[in-house]
Amino acid sequence: MLAVSLLTVVDDPTDEIALAASLRSPVFMFTAEELRLTRLFRPELSFYSAVSACANEYDRKTHHRRYTADKIITPPYISGLRRKTPRGKRPDINTLEKCSVFIRTVGHLSSLALEMPSHKLIWRMYTDTRLVETVSCFDHGDEKKNNLMTLYKLAVSYESGAYRGLGAFLEYLKNLGTSVEGRSGSNENCVRIMTFHRSKGLEFPICIVCGTGSEFNVKDLRMPYVVGADNFVYCDLRTAAGLCSYQPLIKLAAVASEKKEMLREELRCFYVALTRAKEQLYVTGCFNGDPDEVTRKDFFEQNSNMERMIYALNGNKSKCFNVDVMMADALPTPEYFRRAAEKRVAGEEVSWKDYDYPEATRTPAKVAVSELRLGLLEDDEYERTVSRSITLKAPDFAESGKPTPAEMGTASHMFMQFCSFENVETNGVYAEAMRLLSAGLIDEHTRKAIRYAEIERFFGSPLYAEMKTSPMLKREMRFTLIEDSVVLGGTGEENILVQGVIDCFFENPDGTYTVVDYKTDRVRENDGEELLKTRHRTQIGYYCRAVEKMTGRRVSRAVLYSFALGRAVYL
Repeated sequence: MLAVSLLTVVDDPTDEIALAASLRSPVFMFTAEELRLTRLFRPELSFYSAVSACANEYDRKTHHRRYTADKIITPPYISGLRRKTPRGKRPDINTLEKCSVFIRTVGHLSSLALEMPSHKLIWRMYTDTRLVETVSCFDHGDEKKNNLMTLYKLAVSYESGAYRGLGAFLEYLKNLGTSVEGRSGSNENCVRIMTFHRSKGLEFPICIVCGTGSEFNVKDLRMPYVVGADNFVYCDLRTAAGLCSYQPLIKLAAVASEKKEMLREELRCFYVALTRAKEQLYVTGCFNGDPDEVTRKDFFEQNSNMERMIYALNGNKSKCFNVDVMMADALPTPEYFRRAAEKRVAGEEVSWKDYDYPEATRTPAKVAVSELRLGLLEDDEYERTVSRSITLKAPDFAESGKPTPAEMGTASHMFMQFCSFENVETNGVYAEAMRLLSAGLIDEHTRKAIRYAEIERFFGSPLYAEMKTSPMLKREMRFTLIEDSVVLGGTGEENILVQGVIDCFFENPDGTYTVVDYKTDRVRENDGEELLKTRHRTQIGYYCRAVEKMTGRRVSRAVLYSFALGRAVYL
């Protein structure tokens, strides 16, 4: 839980339990006495602000730059109190230095968390704090190291669909209901039962939403008193004789307002439940009324989520679907469902009719940059492309045998994705590959498939010299763009969500940016440059647009670095 505690502090410095756990960890090595003296240094402030004050005190004494806490929070029990710490109980210079290191580390990771997906932030945290190496030195070091790698792989899996960020990942861990440490992953292939609220932020291939026929709980609105959104209490009144009570007009208005808000919240929760499925969604529930009567009801008169489903599917006269509502006496027998499952037929058939917007049936809602090209919507080509992308996965290198050229290209690209440029300059490409192998990022067959000579040529190229001297260098940056369907050969009636990962971009001396995309295509010397430009011009064009939107500055150069040619190709 050490890594999770430090990530929690990066996301929310006011979490004092996570803060204390991080300070006491082997990374920062605070003793219990140092922790006490740090807290008492500025007791009128929050714990994190007290640590920041200690860091400022160290920087003042050593004439370094000053660091401040992002938020100054005064605990309510000592609000307005300002006490000076007795001289004999102030932290010594070593403790102040630890506080300075901690504040710098958290501040740096917090700035990275604004733009990095969670798995890249976790790996950066491992690198900056040397957490993997540190835990390996303790008892059961291999087990602790595997736990850290499990956390990283869990973040990679969570961020695989779209960028979500650190806060969403921590919420995902919280909703997971199990500790990350010791998690083997074997329980992924299971059925999870959870409430609407608990499913928030999670996604599953198949979801079944049950019990939608249950009526909304409005018992609180029938109580003798109701607490409104304005925190006023509205009560029943007694008659002059005191024999009976009645609801005054102001309470009836408060009840109506609270009921509307409650129904809106129920709808929001129901929307969350319906959007958890990635592939198939099943909704079940019992309804004993007349469907036609439901369609005549006002929204705020509907008593269950099943009534809302009936209203949406049966009330509007859409040309998209044929929907049959099955009454209780017409429900099929279990034998029918068994035969239907064998025939791969659901209980109700939904078929397409003539649709007013045919392009929407062929236009993908989301597509990767690498798939973009004109004509993608023609001749069912998108269906074939998406089917390949779903059924195929990255090469799973065998334990033995000579790697294929495609595997060599993939291995080189994986090295460029995970390697530390500083380590390569200091220790060389081969030593860095061994470090990635020991960290569990690549396996032995992948390491052997890396084209070391080509990668060494990159680190000796003029392009890398520019990257090294740049004031800002970003690697493996994810992005999302909203584009018109014209980019796929459509008519422009629909929008498409375009996602991708930029290998690298860096700032030029004039303030503009250069976008770099690594290419392992095996091309020939005579026509290789033109072939690369033709293949990847559209893709890197979207990378440039994404960088301009992220930075607010112009991209002056787009570069394809070809490992086969050993040089940069400028577009």
